[in-house]
Amino acid sequence: MGRYEVWNMGAMEILLLSLRRKIRWLHRDGLKGNAKFGEMERDCLLAPGAAANLHERLFTLSDFSHMHICGKCLHISNVIQRSVACGGKIRRPFCRFCDSAEHVVKVNVPYEVKLLCQELFIMGISVKFGTEPC
Repeated sequence: MGRYEVWNMGAMEILLLSLRRKIRWLHRDGLKGNAKFGEMERDCLLAPGAAANLHERLFTLSDFSHMHICGKCLHISNVIQRSVACGGKIRRPFCRFCDSAEHVVKVNVPYEVKLLCQELFIMGISVKFGTEPC
């Protein structure tokens, strides 16, 4: 099967699109954050807990991110600063499609999904998400 490597700690590359990829060789810190998938790890993935193990390795420990979704219209909501009635300003998630902040929920997604949705939105393609309470 060969070996696969996952990097979940250490320095990150900073690119124009902010891909947040890990730097492979860190001369200063050594191989910090290295997790390899070998034969024993493969056997663990074939066991009954494979879904939880994959979720932990490839999502929680790798590129965990979150985004705000409107539960009413199912579009991505933005975190914006807006004025309130008492004269101050607050910075909270706000759905520009519904023009409200009532139904906005926070969901956990891989960072690549968040980046893909932002790039599609730039091209004029709207993405809708279904949300359900856990």
